[in-house]
Amino acid sequence: MYSLLIIDDEQYALDGMVEGIDWEGIGITRVWTALNVNDARKLLVSQSVDVVLVDIEMPGENGLSFLEWLNQQGLRIKSIVLTGHARFDYAQQAMKAGGQDYMLKPVDLEELKQAVLKAIVSLQTEREYEQFEQLYESYKQMWKVERPLLVERFWCNVIDNRISPTAAQLNTAFTSYGIPLTGNDSVIPILISVEFWHKELNAQDEEIMEYALKKAAEEIVLQEEDGDVIRDGTGILLLLVYQSANKPFRSQEWRARCEAYIRSCNEYFHCDLSCYLGCSIPLSELPTEYKQLLAVERNNLQHMNAVLSTESLGERALNTRNVVPSVVEWIPLLEMNKEREVLGKLDNYLSQMEAEGGGSDALETLYFGVVYMLLSVQVKKGLSTQMLMNLISEQNKAIRSVERFRQWAQRAVKVSIQLRNAEGLITEPYSDIVLHSMAFIHAHFAEDINRGIIANSVFINPAYLSRLFRKETGKTLTEYVQSVRMDHARTLLDNDGKSVSEASLQSGFPNLPYFSKVFKQYYGVTPQEYRTKRIR
Repeated sequence: MYSLLIIDDEQYALDGMVEGIDWEGIGITRVWTALNVNDARKLLVSQSVDVVLVDIEMPGENGLSFLEWLNQQGLRIKSIVLTGHARFDYAQQAMKAGGQDYMLKPVDLEELKQAVLKAIVSLQTEREYEQFEQLYESYKQMWKVERPLLVERFWCNVIDNRISPTAAQLNTAFTSYGIPLTGNDSVIPILISVEFWHKELNAQDEEIMEYALKKAAEEIVLQEEDGDVIRDGTGILLLLVYQSANKPFRSQEWRARCEAYIRSCNEYFHCDLSCYLGCSIPLSELPTEYKQLLAVERNNLQHMNAVLSTESLGERALNTRNVVPSVVEWIPLLEMNKEREVLGKLDNYLSQMEAEGGGSDALETLYFGVVYMLLSVQVKKGLSTQMLMNLISEQNKAIRSVERFRQWAQRAVKVSIQLRNAEGLITEPYSDIVLHSMAFIHAHFAEDINRGIIANSVFINPAYLSRLFRKETGKTLTEYVQSVRMDHARTLLDNDGKSVSEASLQSGFPNLPYFSKVFKQYYGVTPQEYRTKRIR
């Protein structure tokens, strides 16, 4: 509701205006009076007033100077000026000073009531507009916060082909999300792949660091250019540079920016990463270009902290006439887990094939021979062949080049041995890459292993393996290694009667204080306390 202040040096006039009108009927719940300007000022220090009725002619300071004072104080009060003289200059000064209305005395009470009601309506309208402005501003701030998520979701839908990238649909989305593009413009996709963290990070720490990488990419790579950095559905960072259709693609400049970004990330964020630079392409080609960049990243097993493109990892055609060796002779070696000997024989043959010029027919025949060897050993040991099926299904990838085949065969032999060593430890329905990684971890957890070493064991890019492992298991590779080590440490303390220092070393913790810290995080007690309770 509203309050009213009446200022007049004549007491009878004050009484008449206070008592002659039903103020509550128009929303006025409190009426204040003052006989002069000084009293009015004192009252305004302690009371909130919405509408003022002020007489111009008063002893001392007059009503016009009071209106000017209200303006100087920034008090948003509606004012109605009363005067006994019909002078134009008075009316002009009153309106200039912010007066809402100008009325001659003696005042008709009904007209005065309507004038105050008009002031209240005006005040109410202004306050509603202010509330709308505040609400709009709050929604605007919320939109600014939500915009990156909306933009990210939009681009993920585009690259996953869930949105048809027609010009009309894109223009609508660009307007909604504030993206400075039209449906006929272009983008430059740059895939950012973290290969290795030099400090151990849990899942939350990785998210925080990836946010830092995202902001750094905006500052170092994008700079003054329009664009956004998003995270796709698998967790990989993708920088999209927005380009007008006729703007030239400055390949060397973008390569230089990516190189500067990599150096900064090496220095400040303690990680190794590579950037996969796409071309300036129409929006309709973005899904295809993105998949090509992912393929380059996945197949990059040699380059680290590099800027690569879709032409970076070319493949050589094969055309050989070699005679395939008898892999039956290799089966006994594989049964005895003679990994080095098996791979040595295989490598010798492949090196000869490379020297003489490739041959797709011979390579395909060799592929089936290696598959026969893998399955024969698995069946002979009475073990399931299911975990090898996905690996065996990679025929098309394996026979595309001699080097591809070498990588596939090395991985296949290693996985065969690891699966037999870890049989029964892993039962969840994970992909073959994750299963093979788990098998490697179970076999080597007591050693100094990290994400890069695990990825090398399955011949997969570390960043790709990290995303896949976390997606399927809900844990980072570091967290999984820690859990395997902790399970083993507890087993040693439970059943083998090992000392704490022995359990620490045999579980992959050469640092005893760190072992105690991690053990307490897992089990709520130190290893010494745990062992004491078990002995009792």
